[in-house]
Amino acid sequence: MGVEGALVEDHAVEGAKNSGPEISPQRPWYRPDARTGWALAVVLVPALLLGVAAFRRRWIGDDGLIFVRVSQQILDGNGPNFNVGERAEAATSTLWPWLLALVGGATGIDLVAVAVYGSLGCAVVGLALASAGTRRLYRDLPGGGWPLPAGALVIAALPPFWDFATSGLEMGLIFVWLGTSWCLLVRLDRNTSFRRQAWTSFALGMGVLVRPDLALGTIVFAVAAWLLLRPTRKRLAVLAACGGLLPVLYQLFRMGYYGVLLPNTAIAKEGTKTDVGRGWTYFEDYASPYNIWAPLLLTVVAVGLLATVGRSVGDFERYRIRVLTGTALVAGTVLLGYVIVVGGDFMHARLLLPGTFAFLLPVLVLPLQRLYAGTAAALAVWSLVCAAAMRVPYQGFGPKNIEDTRTWYTAWTGESNPVTAASYRAAFVKRLEGVGREWQADRATPGAQFVYLTYYHEPDKFWMLNFDFRSAPLKYHVPVTDSVVYGALGQPAVLVPTSGLAIDIFGLANPLGAHLDLDYRTRSGHDKLTYIEWILADFTRPGTPLDLRNVDPAKVEAARRALNCGEIRELQEATREPMSLSRFWKNFTGSVKRNSMRIPTNPIDAEKKYCH
Repeated sequence: MGVEGALVEDHAVEGAKNSGPEISPQRPWYRPDARTGWALAVVLVPALLLGVAAFRRRWIGDDGLIFVRVSQQILDGNGPNFNVGERAEAATSTLWPWLLALVGGATGIDLVAVAVYGSLGCAVVGLALASAGTRRLYRDLPGGGWPLPAGALVIAALPPFWDFATSGLEMGLIFVWLGTSWCLLVRLDRNTSFRRQAWTSFALGMGVLVRPDLALGTIVFAVAAWLLLRPTRKRLAVLAACGGLLPVLYQLFRMGYYGVLLPNTAIAKEGTKTDVGRGWTYFEDYASPYNIWAPLLLTVVAVGLLATVGRSVGDFERYRIRVLTGTALVAGTVLLGYVIVVGGDFMHARLLLPGTFAFLLPVLVLPLQRLYAGTAAALAVWSLVCAAAMRVPYQGFGPKNIEDTRTWYTAWTGESNPVTAASYRAAFVKRLEGVGREWQADRATPGAQFVYLTYYHEPDKFWMLNFDFRSAPLKYHVPVTDSVVYGALGQPAVLVPTSGLAIDIFGLANPLGAHLDLDYRTRSGHDKLTYIEWILADFTRPGTPLDLRNVDPAKVEAARRALNCGEIRELQEATREPMSLSRFWKNFTGSVKRNSMRIPTNPIDAEKKYCH
C-alpha cells in the first residue's frame, strides 16, 4: 500500500472510531476528505522539496563511481569485485551495487544514471515513508488528524541532505531502510499478524546489508519490536531467524569468497578502532555551520511533551508512543555516536546524516495541538533560515582534511552537475597531463602496461603526489588490458575498463593495502597509504627495467621477497586463486585469522617479519 493509501486507510479507521456506528468504517480510497488531503500534503511536500533541492544539485562523486565499477564487474561476469582477478569487497554497502546491477542490467540504463537518480528517488520515498509512519503514530492524539510538518522540513532544508541524496552512494537506500523500518514498527502490536511480524523482522535485519554500521540501528529497532510484541521464546526465535537469515548467509559467503569477516573498506579504515577527538571535530564541522543543536534539542523537547500524553488515547497507544519516540532518539544517538567514536569521515556531514534522520523520526510531523505547535513552528523557522542561508564555510578542504566533496568535484570537472562517467574521464586525463600522455602511448604498446606515479608517505605531506607519471609492462595472473595507479579510486575506474586494473594506493580495493599497519592518522578513511614499492613489486616481473625516480630499489626487492613469504603469500592466494570448493573452504576457515592480520607498511620490515 502506498503512502496515500495508508493515509486514507488511517483516516477511515479514525473516522469510524469517532463518528459512531452509523458511519461505515470503510472510506473509498478515491474520496479523501480535507483532513486526509492535508495529511497527504504534509507527508509528501517536504519529501518533494528534498527531491527538488537534490535534483538541482545532482552529481556523482568519486566514491559513487566505485559502486558503479563493482556493479559493472557483476554484469560483466567478474563477480562483486573492483578489479578482475582479485576478490576484494570494495563497496561498503552490500545491497547497493547489486541493486544498481539489477536495474541497469534489466533496463539497459547507464549505471551512473541509475546510481544518481535511483538514490534520489530512494531519498524522496524514504522521507515520505518515515513521515507517514510518524503521522500514523500520532493519529489518535488530539489534533492528529491535522498534522503539522516539522522535522521533515529540517531534513528537506539541510544542504548535506541535498548533496548526498544523489552522489551515487547508498544514502538514499539508507533513508528507505529507515523509513520502512519506522513505518513497520509503528504498525506493530500484540494483535499484529505473524506474517507482518515476520516481514518486519526481515526488514529490520536488512540494515546490516544496506550498510554495516546500521547493525546498531537494527539492534535498537529490534528491542523496540520486542517491547511492542512481547513474543514467546519460540516466536522470538522464529522472528530472529527471519531477521537474521540473509545477513548470516551473506556473512558466510563473505568469509568463504573474500576470506575475511569484514568488507575490505572496513579493514582499510580500521573501523573497529577509536579516534574520538577526530570524530568530534567531524561532528562540529557538521553542527556549527547549520546550528544543528537547535533542531536536535527541539526534538528532545517535543519527545518530552509527547511522553506526557494523557487519557486522550488508550494505554497501549501511550505505551507505543513512548517506546517508539524513545527508540528513535536512542537509535539516532547511537548512530551519531558511533561515527564520532570511530573518527568520522572525510566527506563533510555524510556519515552523520543517517543518525540525524533517525533522531528526527518522532518529530517529522506533529499533531496540530497547542502543546506541540511552538516546537513545530520553531523547527519550520529554523528550516527556512537553514535552506536560505546556512552553508559549509569552506570550499574544498576544511579542518582535519574534511572535504566539501561536491564543491571539490564540480570544480574538478568544471561542471555544475557532473552526472556522467564521461565528465570524470575527460577531467581526469585533462587535468593530469601525465596520465593522458602515458595512457595514449600505452595504447600503442604491445602487451598490457600500467601507468603509475609516486607520492609521499609522511603525515604532514598527505595526498602530496609527485605527478611523475610513467609506465611499465604489467605482470598479473590473468590477462588484463592497460591499467592505472592513482589515489582517488573512482576516476581511474571510469578511464580503465573492467578488463583492466584501477590500482588502489589506499587499500580500499586492494587486500594487501587494507591489511597494512595503521602507522598514523591523516585523513579519515584514507589513513593507510601503500608504498609505491609494494605496487611495483606486485605488478611487475623481476628484472623489468623501471623508471625509479622517487622509488627506493631496496624496498622494491624487499617487497618482492615478502610477497612470496608466509601469511602475505597466503593472503594473495586467498584473494587471487580461482574460486573452487577447496578455496572457499580454506578462505572460510582462515577468515578470522586473516581478518586480523596486519603487515608492516615498510616492505623491508615486512620481509623481516614474514621471511625470517
